[in-house]
Amino acid sequence: MRRCSLGIFQGAGGAHGFLCNLKEGRDRMPHRILVALKFTPAGKQALLKAIELAQELGAELFVFHALDYALQELNPADPRIVQQAHGAEQKLAQIIDSLATPAPQIAFICRPADPALGACREARDIGAHMIVMGAHRDHTKVSLGRVDYIGQTIMEKAPCPIMLVPHPVG
Repeated sequence: MRRCSLGIFQGAGGAHGFLCNLKEGRDRMPHRILVALKFTPAGKQALLKAIELAQELGAELFVFHALDYALQELNPADPRIVQQAHGAEQKLAQIIDSLATPAPQIAFICRPADPALGACREARDIGAHMIVMGAHRDHTKVSLGRVDYIGQTIMEKAPCPIMLVPHPVG
């Protein structure tokens, strides 16, 4: 595992490798983790890694999913927002239900927003110690080309370190 200058943690060491690189002491470990979730294979990998980290660290886990940005000016009770939020909740529940082990308590935040700026805002508002997000490109590339525009914006604006979870192989 290595720490890049952008505050991205990446590597196959998982939570154990991450913990080994931190100084001893609970105050140095993330207590609050936010997942920037898109319902893609890479997003699912990021969620699974965040669940693993939250369990190992005893951290609070928050999941942020941005709904259609065009709906942000509407009342939160608007049927279009309610319908999209319900669909997102169902997708998250399906992922959680498919896990072999019980998931920790998850706070799900789902609202119309720019995905990148919304994730950074939520991270700031909840006092997140880490944002976890997936890499959406081929795992064989060694460049920021593995991160889309949303990911690059999160890296630029994030109020805390970021863990970039590699794209699933296969």
